[in-house]
Amino acid sequence: PYTVPFRFDLHDPEAPEDSPRPTVSANPLVPCYPLLTLMEATGLTHVDVLRLNVRGKEADVLHALDWYAVEISIIFVRIHSERNLAFLHNWLSSKQYTLNKHFAETDDFMYVKRSTAST
Repeated sequence: PYTVPFRFDLHDPEAPEDSPRPTVSANPLVPCYPLLTLMEATGLTHVDVLRLNVRGKEADVLHALDWYAVEISIIFVRIHSERNLAFLHNWLSSKQYTLNKHFAETDDFMYVKRSTAST
């Protein structure tokens, strides 16, 4: 597996501004496995819903998928720039996905596979 540092903030967003912020002394390394590796280990070939929010690396994740080995019905993706939006929209369209809904408050986009859009 790959390992990536996991950064987190223990600060309560509801706490007053002048409250002390807890500190985290380490960024633990978290093992990360490619989606296809997990699917092969479990014998799965279909994902109902894939949710992506990887801070601008969504295109990298989608490019890494073996689209012949896995079928994904619905993809929720958070877009972090207009450039990424245009690229991902065109790329997902080429993979037979249709933009179904844009959630403006979170910049999430829901794409539905055309073969499953009517079900």
